[in-house]
Amino acid sequence: GTVTGDYCWHDDLCGAELICAGTTLNYGICFPSWMHKVFEVPTPAPIPDGDSIGLTSWVDVAGLATVEMDVVIKLDITHPDPSQLTLTLYYPYNCEGDPSQLVVFWDQLQTGEADLHLHQAVIGFSGDAYVNGLWSLRVVDSVPGGEGTLDFWSVEFTSRWD
Repeated sequence: GTVTGDYCWHDDLCGAELICAGTTLNYGICFPSWMHKVFEVPTPAPIPDGDSIGLTSWVDVAGLATVEMDVVIKLDITHPDPSQLTLTLYYPYNCEGDPSQLVVFWDQLQTGEADLHLHQAVIGFSGDAYVNGLWSLRVVDSVPGGEGTLDFWSVEFTSRWD
């Protein structure tokens, strides 16, 4: 059977109590399943219309190993024109209190549809910064004309030891 540290491409290739981590980056490695968690933020919040500051929503990530491997975001936004939106995910603050890193994963992309429903890997983090801590999602609607609501969001992590 498969053991911790074996290569994988899907969870079904890992043994019992293991998760296939790292598949959004390339190939995976089987790790204990506790190194994988989903953190949900179900409370709806209004997105300020025509505001460059936008809405910031936080989630406290805890109980994982030290650094992230896979970061997958899922969200639902009610908005008449999602192409007006910019979505950014921020790492927790580092020990000096400065923002560590951010990744813009939606930047005024044309969809031709109202509302936005995403379930995608967020590519661009270093893979070598602390995963546990207060993560934040910023939603900016800098174009006036079209109110929106962040209805739900979650972030899913697989982690590893540094």
